[in-house]
Amino acid sequence: MKKIIITGVTRTGTTALTTLLSQSSNILVTHELAIFDYNRDFYHKRKRKFLLDPNEKDSRCNSRFLKEKGLTEKDIDDFFIGDFKNKGKLEFFGDKFPTYCTTEKYCKHLVENHSDAYFIFTYRNPCATIYSDIKRSRIDKNEKADWYFRNLEDSTNRIINYTNNWSNFIYPNVDKKIIIDYDYYINNVNLLINDLNIFLNTKIDIFEPDKILGNTELFDTGFRGLYEHPNPDEYKDNISQEQIDFILDKTMFMNNHIKSLINKN
Repeated sequence: MKKIIITGVTRTGTTALTTLLSQSSNILVTHELAIFDYNRDFYHKRKRKFLLDPNEKDSRCNSRFLKEKGLTEKDIDDFFIGDFKNKGKLEFFGDKFPTYCTTEKYCKHLVENHSDAYFIFTYRNPCATIYSDIKRSRIDKNEKADWYFRNLEDSTNRIINYTNNWSNFIYPNVDKKIIIDYDYYINNVNLLINDLNIFLNTKIDIFEPDKILGNTELFDTGFRGLYEHPNPDEYKDNISQEQIDFILDKTMFMNNHIKSLINKN
C-alpha cells in the first residue's frame, strides 16, 4: 500500500483533489482524519467527528468513500498506527489536511515518519484564495475555524506561513512530490488526471470526471468539488484594487518561490 498526503493552504483545492482521487477504484483519500498526525488523542477526536458523527457532512463523505472501497473503521485505525498492509483493491491510501503544514513541528513529523509518501501540495493565486475564504466564511459563519476570514492581514499571513512551512520543511526533504496549481487545472480536469497518473504511476479510473465532481461549491452529499468552467479571476470583481495590491505585495516573494518550484516539476 502506498501513501498519499495532501496538504496546502485552506481554500486552494485540497478537498477538490481529495474528492477527485477517491472516485478512483484503487485510491482512497480521507477528509481530514489526521491519519498522519503525531497525536493519538487528536486523531481519535477527528475520527469521531469526521468519520463517525452522522450529523457532520464531511463524516458522511468519509463514510461513503470507505463503504465504496469495502473498508471499515478498524482499517482506518490500522493506517493510523502504521499498518499499511494491502486493503482490498486499494493501491493508494491517503489523508488530506491543511493542518499538516500549519507548523514546522507538523512538517518535520511528516518528513521523519512518512518520507515514503507521495506528497501533493496545493497552491492557488493568493487573491483567489482569500476571496474564497471570504465567500466560505459567509456561508459557515464559524469564527473558531483556523481558515475563517477575519481580516485581510490575518488571511494573508496565514497563506504565507502555511506555504512557507510546506515549501521549506517538507518539499526539499521528500522525493515523491508534486505541486498542483489549482488555477492552472481548474478548467481542465482531464489534464489534472493525466498529470496525477504520471506522478503516481497508476491509472486513475474515473468516468466523466466533470460530471462526478459537479459544478457547485457545496454539495448536498457533504463535500466540495471542482467547479465546472469557473472563473479563476472572479476575485477581481469582488475585492478592491487596493486590497489586491496589498495581497500581491505581501506574498510576492512567496509566490515567486512557489512558481519556481512548479516550473521545476
